This record gives sequence, C-alpha cells and structure tokens, in this order.
Amino acid sequence: MEQSLWTGGKEVLIKAVAKAFQHIYSMSCFKLLRGLCKHIDGVLRDFWCGSKDGKRRTCWVAWDDISKLKHMGGLSFKNIELFNLALLACQS
Repeated sequence: MEQSLWTGGKEVLIKAVAKAFQHIYSMSCFKLLRGLCKHIDGVLRDFWCGSKDGKRRTCWVAWDDISKLKHMGGLSFKNIELFNLALLACQS
C-alpha cells in the first residue's frame, strides 16, 4: 500500500493513524515508557521512509528535521514522548 501513496498521502495517513492509536486520554494521565514511545516513533519513521522486500530504504531526511514545525521546514510529526509529557504537564 505504501508504494501507491505519494508523499502528501503518506503524511496524512501517518498523522491520522498516529492520532487514532495515541489514546490521548490515557497519554494525558499516564507517562508512557520511553521504549514504547521510541517504538511508536520508529514505526511511523519506517512507514515514512518505506521498505522494499522487508528491507529498510534509506531515509534521506533526518527524522528530527521531519518532526520540525511546517514553518521551520518540517512536516510537524509529533515526537510521541514529548507529546506525552506535554499532555501530562497540562494536568499539573
């Protein structure tokens, strides 16, 4: 499926799926384990960069650059760990 999507379509799909499985309420009540946050980020990153026959492709842009805000040249993908901490900070 990922091979038939253009870049804009991948961006929309990643953001929609990420919002669907993030469970905003539970993230605002509980601190997720760092390993879980990194795993979720890794799944999103692997989908964005793509794979062919089970092998990862080279991602030509660093994930930190992609995660920047759009007006700073990124695509505004959320860092799951920082997003979790921000939601917890709102509860204080």
